Amino acid sequence: MRLADLNALEDDEAVRAFLRCCGSSQWARRMAAARPFASVEAMAVDADATWRALDRVDWLEAFARILKSALAEWGGLVGPGTSGRRCGGRADAPRAGGR
Repeated sequence: MRLADLNALEDDEAVRAFLRCCGSSQWARRMAAARPFASVEAMAVDADATWRALDRVDWLEAFARILKSALAEWGGLVGPGTSGRRCGGRADAPRAGGR
């Protein structure tokens, strides 16, 4: 997406676009509200400052979304009681315990 297109989005669309970059809903809302950005570099500076200004709960939300996305991509984890099947049946998926 071009910066001009991002700047032109409705607020709720911009929030959804930013959520694809970072899983913190607070970060996404703040970034959407900070538009328009004069340049990609200015957006990156705001993104970093906004991230640093978040609370711990917002960081945890972001990391949880990353984990959820990774698990969905891999099809789950292997562990006790999972019938020994690897992640989504993928032969290259790591087994629990690093084996």
